[in-house]
Amino acid sequence: MADLPYRPIACAVHDRLEHLTVRGAVCRIRYELPDGTSETVDAAIQDLLTDDGAEYAVLSTGQRIRLDHIRSFGPAAPGPVTPSTRSQTR
Repeated sequence: MADLPYRPIACAVHDRLEHLTVRGAVCRIRYELPDGTSETVDAAIQDLLTDDGAEYAVLSTGQRIRLDHIRSFGPAAPGPVTPSTRSQTR
């Protein structure tokens, strides 16, 4: 999966990630791993950056997650918001 071309995310999803980055709040982020399974992490998004044509979230844990691998995100509590739902409601 890491070798797949980057798929740009919806602008509304990017806006929401930027908002969470500015707030510095701890988020629950579920993202897809190269083997197709997913992992969930609770961390603050410290930065959003572009590298080699792909966009990434840099987390307070030190992880760097490609934005098109994120499957859901939101406040660490109560529950996550799926990117596809967020992009449709904006």
